[in-house]
Amino acid sequence: EDKASYSSQSFKTVSELIKEYVSYLRTQTSLRESSIRAESNSLYYLGEELGENKKLRDLSSKSFIKAFESLTSKNSPAYNTKKNYRIFANKLIKWGVKRGYIENLELIDTIRGRRREELTNFFNEFKETSISEQYYYRFYFAQFQLALRVGEIAALIPSDINWEENTIFINRTFSIKLYRSEFDCLPTKNNKSAVLPISEELKAILAAQMDFRAKYHPESRFLFLGSKAQGFDYSVHNRMVKSMAKRAGIEGSVSTHIFRKSWVCFGVEAGIPITYLAQYARHTPAVLLASYTEVKSHLFYKCFDGYTAL
Repeated sequence: EDKASYSSQSFKTVSELIKEYVSYLRTQTSLRESSIRAESNSLYYLGEELGENKKLRDLSSKSFIKAFESLTSKNSPAYNTKKNYRIFANKLIKWGVKRGYIENLELIDTIRGRRREELTNFFNEFKETSISEQYYYRFYFAQFQLALRVGEIAALIPSDINWEENTIFINRTFSIKLYRSEFDCLPTKNNKSAVLPISEELKAILAAQMDFRAKYHPESRFLFLGSKAQGFDYSVHNRMVKSMAKRAGIEGSVSTHIFRKSWVCFGVEAGIPITYLAQYARHTPAVLLASYTEVKSHLFYKCFDGYTAL
């Protein structure tokens, strides 16, 4: 596709873009039908708010944000939260930019990686506090150091840790639904397992959690969950992270995913190749990590204009 076709595509309407994108989603065999339905319905709602006949060349980040505010003030379906609208909109924007339908439109701000000093303050704030807050400190510190999703850290069992070789095995996660037995754990996202190294600092944290488990929950099959737990509730942890972040002086949108995203950001800052980071974090494809490090799509492609390898 050349620049001329890019320019002409910008005269498409919002409605046309969304229809093409939904058609593309339906070709992705890795996506569940329920996921496609939730995302497409959300985008149709979003398209109505943006103005279905509005030209793509007239779109702006502000117009998306205005649509978000309007939608979340209405009684729309439960999955249509402001967070989901932003996630779905960013996927639509990246898809549109890559195909030349949208030009120079920045991604909408979502949950992102935090600055190093912010996370340092977060962990220092709760390192020496009450027993319950020390538990959350160990939970989130381990999640951060291993770049895990929150369901993956919750699904760890003691035998996953190899104390002699200083490694930990990651191969299961919890779904959003409640579990009733160990067998309700699911394979990790994209079915990617990994054996990850653990530092001496993290090893000490995990050992402290083992002592905590032996003292308070000796019958639990999981490393971090109590023996009487009836399920794993993501919302409880998101509320806890928001509360702890507020006390630590961290502003803006936060969730349990800030630890995984921040780990990726710090790795990029340290000069670790993005392919290595993707392999460690079991993230596919690696280009999706661009959103973790706040690289805007149009800037990402602009960086390679005129670049030749020879």
